[in-house]
Amino acid sequence: MSLKWCLGVGDLGVGLIAVKCKEIQSLDLSYLPITNKSLQLIMKLQHLEDLVLEGCFGIDDHSLAALKQGCKSLEVTPALADSLQSLSALQSIKLDGCPVTCSGLKAIGNWCVSLREISLSKCLEVTDEGLSSLVTKHKDLKKLDITCCRKITHVSIAHITNSCNSLTSLKMESCTLVSKEAFVLIGQRCHLLEELDLTDNDIDDEGLPFDDFWHC
Repeated sequence: MSLKWCLGVGDLGVGLIAVKCKEIQSLDLSYLPITNKSLQLIMKLQHLEDLVLEGCFGIDDHSLAALKQGCKSLEVTPALADSLQSLSALQSIKLDGCPVTCSGLKAIGNWCVSLREISLSKCLEVTDEGLSSLVTKHKDLKKLDITCCRKITHVSIAHITNSCNSLTSLKMESCTLVSKEAFVLIGQRCHLLEELDLTDNDIDDEGLPFDDFWHC
């Protein structure tokens, strides 16, 4: 189900979906005026595989930590331990433009063992520490979008290429702090890539040793 840009839908509408559509597998809530309350409701959708929260500026790190726990309250405390559940079916999450920081990425790294696709495009607070923690926990990633994550460096690329050898798509436009040397690692380690976006990066001829996968 996609409700992208349906600006009249808020927390109440998401609540109705959680009650009426319990078998739903895909949910796109991009740019909706929703808050942390909606994540509390989404936790009830145990069959959810794909979740898109692009441009949902009311979602913060505390909500993502709560999703990790799958609890019945956004405040995770030991008293709630018995009610914790897991969104174990979730495979794809898109948080494009959301204010996700290091603690939020670490929370994601801990709560979904089945993730195959992560999109963090234009998440301006993403750093090496948070992204590195995330990718080392999700080694089966197929698609990763870190477009305009301008705080990351070669450290993140080293962790991505070392942990996620099954990547078929890597989008990293305008990652301007990534050094030329880091791009060599992509060619050496990610041989299954079918899509690679290096637009507006500091790369030269020596950073293109892609002899093993010119099918990009």
